[in-house]
This record gives sequence, C-alpha cells and structure tokens, in this order.
Amino acid sequence: MSDQPHAVFETVGHGIARIRINRPDRLGAYTPRMCAEILEGIRRLRLDDSLRVLILTGTGRGFCTGGDVSPDAGFADDLTKQIGRAGTARRLPRHRRGAAQARQGSAVRSTESPSTGV
Repeated sequence: MSDQPHAVFETVGHGIARIRINRPDRLGAYTPRMCAEILEGIRRLRLDDSLRVLILTGTGRGFCTGGDVSPDAGFADDLTKQIGRAGTARRLPRHRRGAAQARQGSAVRSTESPSTGV
C-alpha cells in the first residue's frame, strides 16, 4: 500500500476547505484508511470556525469507484469499524456548513435510504 495519503484535507481559499480523494491509480476506490483520513478532515473542518464550505473531490479520472476489494486494502482488519464510520460521514450534509461535491469520471452511489439506513 502506498505511503501517500488516501484523502487529503487542505484549505483552498478564504473559508473554503477541500478533501481530495487521492487514489488515482485505483480510481478513488474506498479503503478504511481513506475513511479515517476523510473523518479527520471533517473533524478539522468542525474545529475551525473560519471554514464555511467543504468541497469533496477526487484526483485523476475517477471520484470513487466503491470499496477496494484488493487484499491490501485493509478491510480484513477494520471491517467491523466501517459501519460506525459511515454513520458519521452521513451526518455531514446536516452540518451547519455548506458541503459540495466535485465529481469526475466513475462514481458509485449508495442505494441506502438516508432516513432508514437500509
């Protein structure tokens, strides 16, 4: 697995933060490490009152093609933790700050209902 971060948090302008999915070689395929890095970025956003907007984007030609099923992706160790982490990420749109997505290329959309989680 690469030493490069799977998701990068950065400020890109006055009051604007960006989380950039950084796995162009895997078309942004999701990993437990990526989830932890995205949640850390969200935590940083929430702690900084000067940040008003979060942009979620990807690097390369794909945004997120779904879960990385390769043996080195890290799911064997963290699978049980992912369910709770997903709930944290789902609450982001209800946060008091704006959120935007900038997608390019392939992306997989969840079919779960936000109200029921099913």
